[in-house]
Amino acid sequence: MATTLEFRDSPYEISDAERLALGFDVADWGITCPLSPSAVILDSSGADLSASLFAGSAAISSCLATCIVTPRIQSLIAGCTYRLEVRWEDNHSTPNRFQAALTIKATS
Repeated sequence: MATTLEFRDSPYEISDAERLALGFDVADWGITCPLSPSAVILDSSGADLSASLFAGSAAISSCLATCIVTPRIQSLIAGCTYRLEVRWEDNHSTPNRFQAALTIKATS
């Protein structure tokens, strides 16, 4: 079972015109070696909208080894609320699974 972490900035507002990837440093949670990041974005009913709202895939930053970068988020609908879930493993000693969640409110 994954340890679930919630972003302090949740809920986070993003304009429906923005197209951006979010980066976050998992070292803030004591994780030193994140591996295999993945992300999904869900609507308020829990439906997976990743195929239409993501461009690319989650990755470890080339600048900072403890920073995970989400796929570029795009095409949000103003007034809707989404849940961004990012998962990764920490292989520092034994593999542990983690999940971070961020509520996104799309604005106009």
